[in-house]
Amino acid sequence: MRMSHAVLPMLFVCGFLAGCGGPPNAADKSAAKDASSDAGGAAATPANLALTTAGAPQRRDGYWEMASFTDTGSPMTKQFLCVGAGSESKYSVFDQLASAGECSKKDFTRTATGWTFETRCKVMSYETVQKGTISGDFQQSYRIDQAVTQTPSTTENKGSIRGKRIGDCPAKYKPGDLVDKDGDKLGNMLGA
Repeated sequence: MRMSHAVLPMLFVCGFLAGCGGPPNAADKSAAKDASSDAGGAAATPANLALTTAGAPQRRDGYWEMASFTDTGSPMTKQFLCVGAGSESKYSVFDQLASAGECSKKDFTRTATGWTFETRCKVMSYETVQKGTISGDFQQSYRIDQAVTQTPSTTENKGSIRGKRIGDCPAKYKPGDLVDKDGDKLGNMLGA
């Protein structure tokens, strides 16, 4: 069961930045236009932001849309995550970036504007290296700007993930549920 939970975040990263998914459809383009028009997708990171015990930013409870964009702003894909009931202490933004496979590096450093990070994780024969920044108020929005390299390729894929809280979690989902753009549950990141 651990492997299925490790693969889901990899799909998250892969689908968002490594170009693993197909071209965006019209609904994705429209949603991306809406997301990209809100000041880049994230507010400034407050100094008094609530943190998890591991030091990760704590997203407000609710239903979070996570839309991905190439470095030129073209939409790629989106997923949704139900946050609540202490789920951030088990599956935070940091965990989202460094929970695929076995990670030999998980460096997250607080800065004046948010965080910088570098992760190195391996699933089967593929190694993924991610470097970037995390910012936002985590009450309504956040943004991850990153460069991803996945071996055996040496091509660096750049882009962003823009998270925004769109309301309370729908009744059919529970904290930790990761959902695709069609409303299909991909799995529960808390193992529930």
